[in-house]
Amino acid sequence: MHHINANYEKYRGVTLDSTSHHLLTNHNTWIYITSMIEANERAFTNTANAPQYVPQNILDCIHIFEDMLTTSNWLPIWKKHIPLFDSIKSMNTPDS
Repeated sequence: MHHINANYEKYRGVTLDSTSHHLLTNHNTWIYITSMIEANERAFTNTANAPQYVPQNILDCIHIFEDMLTTSNWLPIWKKHIPLFDSIKSMNTPDS
């Protein structure tokens, strides 16, 4: 990151000037938004290839939520799948 460290000194705590800080913030925001868009496209748009990118239990939840949104009596569906939802809630990411 030396190329954006406008105030670089060996023992300086903050080396970014306001422009460098804004550039880094913009980059991180772009990465976050792009990642979310790509994840949603993989899970919702290309359903044939979704299983190679999205865990099966997440795909199952997506289908259950779709069913729940298309019925007026969604509570029994919710109750039926509580163990699945609990397993998702406690899932760890690969980085955890």
